[in-house]
Amino acid sequence: MIVGDGPLRHEVRQLVQKFGISGSVRLLPPMPFSKLPQAYVAADAYVQPSVYEPYSLATLQAALSRLPIIATSAVGAIYDLNDGGRATLTVPHSSTVALCSAMSEMTKREHDVLAMTAQAHERAIRRSTEWAASQFEQAARRAAR
Repeated sequence: MIVGDGPLRHEVRQLVQKFGISGSVRLLPPMPFSKLPQAYVAADAYVQPSVYEPYSLATLQAALSRLPIIATSAVGAIYDLNDGGRATLTVPHSSTVALCSAMSEMTKREHDVLAMTAQAHERAIRRSTEWAASQFEQAARRAAR
């Protein structure tokens, strides 16, 4: 299930057709915020293959939804969630081979995945608006000194 839109949507659609996987891949349009929980509940995992993503609320939402997460090193939120590499699978950005390998690995490690999702969920719960404001305030004070 791929939700959203972007400059590669047409290319993704072509690849789905080329490889004959249209029965396995659902391309969904952008969803309103209120509908996103339904997408998370229907998913088996959350994969964010970004080449640049300073911070991703969607990644935190996936963690709060207890989804196993695979993301590239370009996703800023992954560093808040990843507890020494035990809460998510993180791969180098722009590496299709590493991304495919991580997705394959995740399907074989059900017990580890349950522990990963619990750790990411616990860390995401602590990433509240108040936490973010406190972090920003601390950084601003350090910068001002």
